[in-house]
Amino acid sequence: MREVSVQRVVVAGILGGIERTVCQQTFKCSVVYGEVQESVKCIRYVRRRVAAGEVIHADDMEYGYKYADRSALDDLLRSSGCDDMIIVRDGFVTDGFSSNLVFESEEGLFTPKTFLLPGTKRQSLIDIGILSQRTLSCADNARSATLRFVNAMTDLEEAVAVDDNRHRYICTSGGK
Repeated sequence: MREVSVQRVVVAGILGGIERTVCQQTFKCSVVYGEVQESVKCIRYVRRRVAAGEVIHADDMEYGYKYADRSALDDLLRSSGCDDMIIVRDGFVTDGFSSNLVFESEEGLFTPKTFLLPGTKRQSLIDIGILSQRTLSCADNARSATLRFVNAMTDLEEAVAVDDNRHRYICTSGGK
């Protein structure tokens, strides 16, 4: 317990030192740790703009924890030539580059059961009954009307929404 309260003091000290004008911007706090805390950084957060995306098949992708080394994800995004991607592993839709996916259809809002990273925003939306989970193939993705990219820094209402024509194209052009 003592170690946790010491970490809170360190984070509070860092946040308390940020100038008033800087506080009007949005920051994310990055804590890197292993057996011990290695670093704490506050980084200005800039929401991603998604104008083009592609389905990327990555059957060997593992990302069950948030790692400091995102090179595998960076390489996938770079190879797509797009702003974001829908990652498909073993034939099932998982996540985006830095977001969980939320699909909207006549049946409501749902998110893939086959996620790579169980994001905190995704889980909170499930816990309060806004999202349900489904196992989704690329064909299922093409049948939903809207796709949104959500993460801890982006609420559902703020999430980039890709309408039915654009994300159907994304899925069918990039899918196997």
